[in-house]
Amino acid sequence: MNPFPACSPGKQNLRKMQGFWILLLAVHIISLHLDSCAAFTTTKTNHEELMYGQQLSIRLPAEAYKLEFMSVDRSETEVLWTRFSITKKGIVLGSNSNKEFVLRSVTFEDQGTYTLFNHWNQKLSIHLLKVVAKRSIQNCVAGESLNIYLSGLAKNDATLHFSNQDFSLTLVERGSPVGNLHPEYMGRVQVTKTSIEVLNVNVSDVGNYTLSDRLNRTIKIISMNLVDYPEGVNAAPFMGLLMLLGIPSCMFCYCRKKGCRKNSQPTTTTINTTTNTVNYDNQINPPGPPPGYPAAPTPGYSPGYPAVGESIVHPPPNPTFPPQQPYSGYPATSPAMPPNPGYSPGYPAVGESIVHPPPNPTFPPQQPYSGYPATSPAMPPNPVPQNPAMYTGANIFNSSDSAVQFSINMGKDSSSNFL
Repeated sequence: MNPFPACSPGKQNLRKMQGFWILLLAVHIISLHLDSCAAFTTTKTNHEELMYGQQLSIRLPAEAYKLEFMSVDRSETEVLWTRFSITKKGIVLGSNSNKEFVLRSVTFEDQGTYTLFNHWNQKLSIHLLKVVAKRSIQNCVAGESLNIYLSGLAKNDATLHFSNQDFSLTLVERGSPVGNLHPEYMGRVQVTKTSIEVLNVNVSDVGNYTLSDRLNRTIKIISMNLVDYPEGVNAAPFMGLLMLLGIPSCMFCYCRKKGCRKNSQPTTTTINTTTNTVNYDNQINPPGPPPGYPAAPTPGYSPGYPAVGESIVHPPPNPTFPPQQPYSGYPATSPAMPPNPGYSPGYPAVGESIVHPPPNPTFPPQQPYSGYPATSPAMPPNPVPQNPAMYTGANIFNSSDSAVQFSINMGKDSSSNFL
């Protein structure tokens, strides 16, 4: 007989279900413990130091449940954000695991500790914020205005103080432009809800401008410098874009113009011309270049008589000019003319053919020389040339007159051979 009676199938199923739930509860407890340990070990502390007016961003992970703020003096604690409520300060950007809590412009009141908690009120991260004064340099042109923005500071809490090497002066006190009472700044200080403006700056305004709040905490320090020209926009990107677009266009236009010029060049035809030389009658053209005759007679020169038995050689005429008229002076056969009379340099030899240089092509041909120089005032007027009369004397070659004898010596008698 079995001391342990068999259990019914219904009881066996109930026991199995109880064991399953016990196991599931144990797993859940272990997971919670592991999460708490992980959360405890992964808590990070971040130190943030921002200038007055900058932006604060805190990442909100998926397990984040709330964000709590505590002031520096621990006198104030405030919940800024929870998963199921609207933020009291700042804004939340993004969705799901990419959420961020953002403060657009931090002030000294925002200094303190920001702690992020999960659903079991365990710390996920800690952010320690410190706000410092902002320092900047601003360049102004003489005659322009200096703008100092309040960066979230209330108008009635703003105080502006000016200082340089010469003196110091409070321009704005709790939002009131007290600097207008000073002769140097009379009517030049204006205060608005967002900025403080100093009009018509000059050399005396160069210095440091310190903006502070109602607790005399320095918010920003601005160093103002005076320049000759305003700060312009950097033109380097625009010049690069202009070159990038202009160089290909210029190359295209140049190549196109060069191609059009090459296609529009006219065809050059070379025509060989033959030079024909016309020779005048009764002229001799010696080989070689023509001799270099002077263009005009040499001043003060009178040709003399040739020596006895010397033949007068005339240069060949210039082929480019017509032949000159022969000399028509005294007849060469006149028996009364002595063989070589004495003469002055102004008279040419009787019967001598005077050679004239070729006339200048730029002047008309001159009258033939008549034997007397035209420039001599002491000479008689030139005789009119006449045609020579027929010679009526005796013919010495055919005459039989004994008074006239022409003897040719064949070399035997040298006394009478004068040739």
